[in-house]
Amino acid sequence: MSQGKIIITEKAIECIIFEALKDCYGVVGFHQPSILSKVHLQPQGLSIKIKNGEVFLRIPLIVDPQVPFQEVGRNTIHTLKYVLSRMLGHNKENIKVKLFLYKAKI
Repeated sequence: MSQGKIIITEKAIECIIFEALKDCYGVVGFHQPSILSKVHLQPQGLSIKIKNGEVFLRIPLIVDPQVPFQEVGRNTIHTLKYVLSRMLGHNKENIKVKLFLYKAKI
C-alpha cells in the first residue's frame, strides 16, 4: 500500500493567514507597500517561504496605536503558529514568523 502526498500551496497558506489575523487583538489591517517604501527598503508585503519542512512568514501589519505593539506581536505570532500548526500539521517550532508593525493613522 502506498501513501499519498499532500501539497499545500503558498496561496492556501496566505488564505489561512488572512483568516487567522482577522480577529487578532490590535491588528487593524495589512500594510500595503508604496513606491516610497521601496525607496526606503522597507518590507514589500506578505512573504511566505517553505523550505525543508519549515514555514517562514514575513507579515507587515497595521496596528491600533492605542494598543501596545509587544502585546499585538506576541498575540499575533501565537495565533499564527497555533492555526498553521493545526491546519498544516507542522510543529510550532517549524513555523517562523517575522512581523513588521505599523501604527494606524487616526
